[in-house]
Amino acid sequence: MLINGFLLASESTEAAEIYAGTEISNINASPNWKSIIFEIDINTTISSLTVVADIAIHSPFSDEQEYLFDLGIIFEIQNIFYDQNKKCWICRMTSSDKGLAIAKDYVKHQTNEMSNNNSDISILFDDLI
Repeated sequence: MLINGFLLASESTEAAEIYAGTEISNINASPNWKSIIFEIDINTTISSLTVVADIAIHSPFSDEQEYLFDLGIIFEIQNIFYDQNKKCWICRMTSSDKGLAIAKDYVKHQTNEMSNNNSDISILFDDLI
């Protein structure tokens, strides 16, 4: 899963449930809404390109234990299941550097394609974004 922007996350389960709008914390939720909580495991030895900062001391909501993830971070989905007790979906993910390899392969492929067709290099970056 590629996050195409900055991501703010909370280590607080209670805060996550409120933001997710679980039925436990939000009785008035629309029946068409589906709540999901993302549980993120960060392993900087495996995914050394992961940039994340503990911003709790800078937040007016320090009790939410917030973390800010850099834009373009990639997570690998490990498991998705429905939690009957919380009445919401849980998605377990780990940080990953696999996106860099995919981007490199894509650039190599597109470079080969463009050299065969005399295409414009700006198309490569437009497609990649």
